[in-house]
Amino acid sequence: MCEREGSRLPAPAMARLIVTFTRGLAVIDRIYGDEARLRADTDALLALMCPSEA
Repeated sequence: MCEREGSRLPAPAMARLIVTFTRGLAVIDRIYGDEARLRADTDALLALMCPSEA
């Protein structure tokens, strides 16, 4: 996870976003079964949440 100073979101909002995103990933995995897509989507979310580490 990114350093707190590099985050664009407060911790509670980031936690909710991560939970929502991972639940969505489970649905996308069942529908498409495409690991490369899941990894790309996860990388994109991390880049938005932690721009200093992207």
